[in-house]
Amino acid sequence: MHRLRFAVLLILILLGVAAGLAKIMKMPQELEFFRAVGLAELSLVLFGAAQVCGAVLLVFRRSRLGGAVISMIMFSASAIMVFITGALGFGAVSLLPALLSAWIIWNTARSKSVTSELSR
Repeated sequence: MHRLRFAVLLILILLGVAAGLAKIMKMPQELEFFRAVGLAELSLVLFGAAQVCGAVLLVFRRSRLGGAVISMIMFSASAIMVFITGALGFGAVSLLPALLSAWIIWNTARSKSVTSELSR
């Protein structure tokens, strides 16, 4: 279970950093995508910064829950935007990182409650 959690965390961290940096750097594909859903360039940069922030918070055990929540929100928002553009297949695939983030939230919260029960 620890290896699976580590692998999922690594994937989410890499995806979050890569997707966030692409937005912060205003890559043409990202600009075009955000314009297609009616969002401004500033939204792109803020969205990217939030994605990178969530990914960085996932690295550290103490901030992992917050990072997973931010990541889930940002990946979900991305998937919704993909659905808005009409790319249903890609939208469905885009939901996977959000679901993996939800699993990390559940897993992290569960292990924190077990730890608090053991310390009583």
